[in-house]
Amino acid sequence: MADEQHVVKRIDWSEVFSFPHIFKSFKMASHPSKLVLGLLAIVLIAVGGGVLDYAWGLFGGTVREKEILTYVTTPTSDYEQSLKAYEEKQLADAAELKAMAHNQRHALMGFLSAWSQASKGRGGVAIEVFRADLGEYNKSNESDASYDSVTGAQMLKRAKDEKQDASDLVDDAEEKFGEEMKKVDKLLDDVEEKAEKKIKEMKLADEKEDEAMDDLAFAMDAAEQAKTDRRLQFALAKRGVEGVGVFKSFIGYQGDCVRNAILSVRHLNFLGGMGEYQKLVQSRFVEPASLELDSGLPKPAELSPKDETAGAVVYLLMMAEGLRWLILEHWVFAVILLVWMLIVWSLLGGAIYRIAAVQFAREEKISIAQALKFSAKRFLSFFSAPLIPIAIIVIVALLLMLGGLIGSIPVVGSLFLGIFFGLAILLGVGAAFMLVGLLAGWPLMYPTIAVEGSDSFDAISRSFSYVFARPFRAAFYGVVAAMYGTITYLFVRFFAFLTLLATHTFVKGGVWGGGAALSPDADKLDVFWHRPTFWNLHVFNAEATNWWGGLCGALVAIWVLIVVGLVASYLLTFFASSSTAIYYVLRRRVDATDLDDVYVEEEEDSAAPREPSAESTESEGDKAEEEDKAE
Repeated sequence: MADEQHVVKRIDWSEVFSFPHIFKSFKMASHPSKLVLGLLAIVLIAVGGGVLDYAWGLFGGTVREKEILTYVTTPTSDYEQSLKAYEEKQLADAAELKAMAHNQRHALMGFLSAWSQASKGRGGVAIEVFRADLGEYNKSNESDASYDSVTGAQMLKRAKDEKQDASDLVDDAEEKFGEEMKKVDKLLDDVEEKAEKKIKEMKLADEKEDEAMDDLAFAMDAAEQAKTDRRLQFALAKRGVEGVGVFKSFIGYQGDCVRNAILSVRHLNFLGGMGEYQKLVQSRFVEPASLELDSGLPKPAELSPKDETAGAVVYLLMMAEGLRWLILEHWVFAVILLVWMLIVWSLLGGAIYRIAAVQFAREEKISIAQALKFSAKRFLSFFSAPLIPIAIIVIVALLLMLGGLIGSIPVVGSLFLGIFFGLAILLGVGAAFMLVGLLAGWPLMYPTIAVEGSDSFDAISRSFSYVFARPFRAAFYGVVAAMYGTITYLFVRFFAFLTLLATHTFVKGGVWGGGAALSPDADKLDVFWHRPTFWNLHVFNAEATNWWGGLCGALVAIWVLIVVGLVASYLLTFFASSSTAIYYVLRRRVDATDLDDVYVEEEEDSAAPREPSAESTESEGDKAEEEDKAE
């Protein structure tokens, strides 16, 4: 009787359950070439947005602080009223700023107040000498001798009579503030020498004289801190009047939403706060009175607790609201910015997706140059893939609007509406289909082009079909990717935080002095760059130093911002890597295509020796097993 051979085959759980393939995303996303491309994309988008902000700012195109949050949380009619009120308040605040700068330039009360506070009662002699010199200076200078105090209301009346806008008043205030700082510097030049002389004339005991000299040195350091305080006060007041750039406001708001969404996922909170968000959306529209009878039961939105914490989906919807604000309120700015972002992402993002596609399928890493060459060849496909569904939706909307215009014709128009309204509904179904497919399938469009080497129409076709064929599986993969991405992002951010904290701590241990402009206990490094925290890795003080210190601090800031940019780049590369992985596993489920099937160009195929993948290793093992049995 032949001996029985018992063969135990290893179960490949990644074949049974597809979602473990998503866990490759961290390794793929942390690849240096992808991070560099992501960082470059962030820099180019930031530069483009900054240029637009500067150009718009020349014509007063700024928005108030937390503008988008006001837009999102305020009913439409109230928001329009708040904009008009803001324009009036902006002019009044600018007049107040100019009046304050005018008055401060003469009396220097703001600087003296800050100096007294910073010196902590130890600057008596120095401040006394400064006040005396200030009085003499004001008497001997014609502009100060003929000084006339003004109020904000008086300055506002003058501005309206002279037809000045807020930007003109801010420019005048900035000029006055510059004169104030020059005046302070001029008076401080002789204060220390005169104060020393005055202390010696007091003929104090040696111990008291030494103590007075120490107080004088402390007071002079406090004067530098007071100058910094004044610069910060004026900069804050000026920013409050000027507002912030459209791009800066938009990116800041979107960044806050992303951070809050990540924190929500960390707490496994996905759908929290939907009831409150629904009320928020409904408050923007006036609805007709309901004809339904009141059953006495609570409304569905009232079933959720009022203090329910907002979940990740709410913050994603809030991000969409921010995009809606950008398009509706600043549509020219939005078109230029979004086209620029799409150009950058089509080239650099396409290269990231291509590296991820080859790495996932073949365990190979193509070079940045090869990836950029691939994305450049298919630039139009990457660029047009998300635009084609949007264009179709817009065309459908225009057709429906045209039908509405025809329906406005008396008598005949109503008949036209009645007859062809079924066609309008069919067009609406098509628009809804495209919209759902776009929202759910756009993350798979770029992976399609990167994996298949195809065009935008194939990207749209495959992404739509995979999402509609396996909607729950696609949603499950998305949740897994979101949870895994949150964990890995927090790890990456924590690593960056430790890196910057260690750098700041150890460098600070060797730096001494140079921080009197900020505080008595600060040093030069504190002036250039504050101690980082987990959620705020970069805080700089350009106002706390002179032009040379500002230049050196800018160089420090560049290196710190590279680390911060790499952390932000990881979000982009993880999104690209995880969506590529999801594309592969969905393609296998729907089309039964092998995971290692990827379009490869000749230069990529010969670029590097192929590393055996887990699937190929297992198949080779199975073949060897079969050969052993045959023998």
